[in-house]
Amino acid sequence: EWHAAAEMRRLRDDESAGVLLMLTARTAAGNLAGVMRVRVSFDVSEHQVKARDEMLYVVPEHRGWLGYELPRYAEACAFAMGARDFTLYCLESTDSARLARFAGYRKVATVFQKVAQDACDPSQMPTRHREGVANEPLASH
Repeated sequence: EWHAAAEMRRLRDDESAGVLLMLTARTAAGNLAGVMRVRVSFDVSEHQVKARDEMLYVVPEHRGWLGYELPRYAEACAFAMGARDFTLYCLESTDSARLARFAGYRKVATVFQKVAQDACDPSQMPTRHREGVANEPLASH
């Protein structure tokens, strides 16, 4: 079960430890215009510090310039912390890939996701294979 208070504590602890950047942009009146969360970590297999976004949201009326500048500022902060690369995750349902290409990023992966349903019962998850009981052999022996 997810607990908001515990998650907020973890995020604050990670920020204090220097492995999480929380960036916000506000209007002159103090209203939130955008927020970006970036995770900085050491990649053991590549022996280098990397950064990746965990969240980017810009209020619709502030998209455009801020949608471009907030990630650029985040990457500058991550590079100043020693990161050797910065990864932006772009959802298919948004126009963020266009922003990433404009900012000089290149597509390096295609990510697939399956969402658990029905109390995480694997036999209830959608599949392209024939339906059946979990752990049922697919071929006769």
